Amino acid sequence: MATSPQSASSDRWEFRVWLPPDVVDNPLAGWQETGEDNRTDRYLLLPERPDLLTKLRGGERFEIKRRVDRKPPFERWSVAVSAAFPLGPEICAAVGSLLMPQHTALSDTDGQTVTNLLTALTTAQAAFETRSVTKVRHRFQAGDVMGEWTSVTVEETGIRATTLAFETADLDALTAAVDGLRISNVPNRNYGAWLLGT
Repeated sequence: MATSPQSASSDRWEFRVWLPPDVVDNPLAGWQETGEDNRTDRYLLLPERPDLLTKLRGGERFEIKRRVDRKPPFERWSVAVSAAFPLGPEICAAVGSLLMPQHTALSDTDGQTVTNLLTALTTAQAAFETRSVTKVRHRFQAGDVMGEWTSVTVEETGIRATTLAFETADLDALTAAVDGLRISNVPNRNYGAWLLGT
């Protein structure tokens, strides 16, 4: 199901920290485990737009998240676009307005396939930096807070890491979860910031 734009109810507060790849002590072991997924996401990053996080999720779905608020150390993100291929005209217009120079809409042909979309975006916007990230993600839940413990590998560089993350619509619940693990002083870095080294 394609979605754009999203309502404020879809906004989620997030907190993500990065650890060495060989860390084995999962601090979420006491939470309820809700699933595991393995996939490779391709990120399209614009260094001058750290408020946008764009990716091909598993090579099948195109997603743009937009940072809409900050209450340090936490960030609030909203899903601006989430759609499977082929992308419809409304989605192509939304993608163009967020990512293209002069906010020009993508053509219907551009949205037909992954290859067409990537060609259109990278041709029009040379500033894109792409990273393919393979993830083995374990998902957990405690109350209203979703947690994840994920092993990642950046395919272009071979860099490996472990990331611990939390998200919820409830800022107070997120604060309590992070404070409970005593990690609120660890820098919160979303995938884009970590991949670009910012």
